[in-house]
Amino acid sequence: MTDNAIEVANAAAARGEMDVAFNLLVREAPSPERNAGIWRFCDWLASAGFIAEAEDRLRRMLVSDHDFASDALVKLWTNYAVLDPRIKDDLCDFLSQQKTPGHARRGLRLMYFIDGASEVLFETYSTVLNGYEGTETQKDGIIADLLSISAGHGTRQQLNDALASAKGQLTLNPNRLSLHLDRYFMENGGGEICPKFTRRRAAAFTGEIDTASAEVWSRLASLETSVAIVGNSSVERGRRKGAEIDGHDIVIRFNLPKQDQAFAIDYGSKTDLIVINHSILQRLDIASLVGEHLLITGPDWDSFTVNRKAARQLIKQGNRITIIPQHIRNELTRSLLGSASSGLQVCAAVADARRGTEGVGFFGFSMTDQIGDSPTSANYFRKSRPVFRHNWKGEAAILEAIRSNQPWPDVRSARYENHWGSRQMFRPKRFRLLGDHSDYHCGSAAVMLHLRDCLAPQGVVTDDAEFDTLVVNGEGSMHHNSPAYIEKMEALKVAQDAGLETMLVNSVWQANDNRYDDVLKKLDKIYVRERASQVDLKRRHGIDATLYPDFAYYSRLDPSPKVLDFEGRMVCTDVYSTEFNTFVRWTGKKEAKFTYLDMQEFTWSELVASLKTAEILITGRQHAVYAACRAEIPFVAFPGNTHKIEGLLMAAGVDIPMCTRKADLNKLIRWARRNKASYTKLFEWLKSQPTWFPGI
Repeated sequence: MTDNAIEVANAAAARGEMDVAFNLLVREAPSPERNAGIWRFCDWLASAGFIAEAEDRLRRMLVSDHDFASDALVKLWTNYAVLDPRIKDDLCDFLSQQKTPGHARRGLRLMYFIDGASEVLFETYSTVLNGYEGTETQKDGIIADLLSISAGHGTRQQLNDALASAKGQLTLNPNRLSLHLDRYFMENGGGEICPKFTRRRAAAFTGEIDTASAEVWSRLASLETSVAIVGNSSVERGRRKGAEIDGHDIVIRFNLPKQDQAFAIDYGSKTDLIVINHSILQRLDIASLVGEHLLITGPDWDSFTVNRKAARQLIKQGNRITIIPQHIRNELTRSLLGSASSGLQVCAAVADARRGTEGVGFFGFSMTDQIGDSPTSANYFRKSRPVFRHNWKGEAAILEAIRSNQPWPDVRSARYENHWGSRQMFRPKRFRLLGDHSDYHCGSAAVMLHLRDCLAPQGVVTDDAEFDTLVVNGEGSMHHNSPAYIEKMEALKVAQDAGLETMLVNSVWQANDNRYDDVLKKLDKIYVRERASQVDLKRRHGIDATLYPDFAYYSRLDPSPKVLDFEGRMVCTDVYSTEFNTFVRWTGKKEAKFTYLDMQEFTWSELVASLKTAEILITGRQHAVYAACRAEIPFVAFPGNTHKIEGLLMAAGVDIPMCTRKADLNKLIRWARRNKASYTKLFEWLKSQPTWFPGI
């Protein structure tokens, strides 16, 4: 496929001319580039709610390019929670033909959400596993899901069959079990499948969750207890209902909302129960949550207990975790043909527990103000767009029925009637990037590669004067009121004054003054790379930032990069000199034993591949530390001009010491050789972190 065809198609799509864009690519010969473009255009449509159109365009390709189209359809249905029985036969067919090994686990989960623990589901699991073409790790995940569904919902025979198929195939990690499997093994023991299972560990996690859930739902069921459920819609702005909300015995809020004084008059400040979707557990500043009561939502956290490690840490810190009763989740899924929002799950569960809504106040819910031809923000304290995994029109109708104590209406037909903006005005989001430091060294180039990769499914990156979202790559510049910091904050201010969406991403933050606090508060999204910056933003500016490790770590690698073989030697980069206020290269005779590498002379892929041949890296560069982590070799790090390396180690909870004096270098090299387990802990933590994408 020619680069020109891709450019012309992208330009047409950027103008909203989707027919032209699709036709240009569909008539090209199949290739990875052409398929990526078609998927990107479908994803753009679906992310604005036009799921049926995206599905139709892919279905038209089933005859000419069945493998790609079927794979893309499974991806579309899973990404946007199309839980519609009409796709069951196609989904079963696609999975059984083994055309989607990379999506098989998610596709099977989707089938479970649509059809429950049916005979067809178990037959499809068996067919997929018998001829599976994916990796062993992927296959183990599918078997674990089958065991969990069988333990929670299957017949005794189905469970026995699942256990028999698992024997000799995998050994389950007791720290990664679902709630269903924990409950089953507490009664029956782990056996050969999970030999390290202990009832004590399971009781401390699943047992505690079950106990906390029983207690909370008992309190919420009592008609002597008044309950306020406070959503994040901007519908309450200006209504001055804060005091009324805080007057309830129990106040429930969602996803760590802002509760500063500016919003208290309308939304109150009291919180007794915080609702958090399981997908964001891993991104929480867990250390800041102590003694809270959390309610975890999601399609089925009992069967698929994702982010269990983060949940376990929360419990260890004295937090309590509650879950939504499963029958509520199942009923909502069947009614909506999509994933139910956390707000509707809670409203439905509270009403079910109380047998009505007497004593319940509903605040901050609209559902449909955020969709349609002229949508408003989905959130009262920041601009945001809705997620179209949900049937918003259907949810609004069900919520109205809940409020008025009426039976739920049939809202299945509304599943495909939700959209953001009109179809005639549709065009993908336009991103302007600021902070491209690719010329600095290969780590910064890797950041921009990953950033562009993350933005591509969401829209187009443009240099035009007209754009929708300004994305500022903070990287290492946002500290000590530096000129680059001022330049970037001024650009964010100008964009905000123009009413545009603004994001500060992949940033350090240290010792800046308060002149731009208003800009910080107006940011739609702010993401830092490590814990020290997260703490600094909170302490100095009152800003809650989300943590994602440096984007370079996740940047895609070339499959066959050029490798410089270091033959197991120690290698070093430059280090930061406080005397010269810059990075310098050692030139002494003692340092000659270290092979020097210049990060400007490598690509990111070459650096990672070459470091795999070294014993230890000595560096003052944060991106070099990330390269060592990607290569999985030990390192000795000197402090840089900010706390970014220290903040990474703090976030991962590892005890790797920094080398603050050159005289301590040999001692810390010996430490690195003796303490490889500490580095392994850091590597595993990084691998467990979710990658960023702009919709988060």
